[in-house]
Amino acid sequence: MNHTPASNFERQHLMNKLPRDVVAELVICLASNIQYQKDILAVISQSQQLDFLNYDQFFINQAKPIIEAMFGSSPDLTNDVTTVINGSKMIITKQTCEEAVHIFIDVLMSQHFILMNNRVNANSNETPTELKHQTEILKLPYDEIDPFLNRLVRRGILKKGKFVKSSKQSGTYESYLKYLPSDPLEEKELSFELQRHHIQFDEYQEIYKVSAVSPDRTILTMDGKFVMKKQNVNFMVLNNH
Repeated sequence: MNHTPASNFERQHLMNKLPRDVVAELVICLASNIQYQKDILAVISQSQQLDFLNYDQFFINQAKPIIEAMFGSSPDLTNDVTTVINGSKMIITKQTCEEAVHIFIDVLMSQHFILMNNRVNANSNETPTELKHQTEILKLPYDEIDPFLNRLVRRGILKKGKFVKSSKQSGTYESYLKYLPSDPLEEKELSFELQRHHIQFDEYQEIYKVSAVSPDRTILTMDGKFVMKKQNVNFMVLNNH
């Protein structure tokens, strides 16, 4: 794979997409792994007659004095192994830390956002229906859309949860599901709320029936399947269908 290092602007853009504590933890893990590899190679480079397919006693006898010269004598593991392990420390050099930061930003994060389809081939990934609905949202005279959706949730018209996920990737989406009543009282309350939008309950039922189960390139999560099945069954019982 050809790789072009990220510009300073791209680096800042990528870094702003993750919480700093998460970035710090990931970089530390990466730096630790790099330092492990360096330490291993440093020991191997001083060994003689190394056979990568056979780590026998001869190799152990060679490696032990090299390791003790570089990192100190081996701890006594005959007593409290947990205390020894918790008390041991690994020295990560400044150079290794810098290498970890560059690899994380220039390689791992860049590839992550490419894999997650972040602003890559955006025009070709939108269906006409999706573009239509997105355009309607963009034309709204507001910057924040969530408060309006959350109001519909509080009013009992929508449900909010992790109902859908990508059909090709592992990520789940916070999504909204049209609500169906499960008893006469809920039906009456929902009908009242819908009238404020000039929508009759019978019309709302038809909208629900013809609505797509999930947006294009998404599938229902287990929770989504459970919630939809439950409310569909309850609604059928309510209407004796």
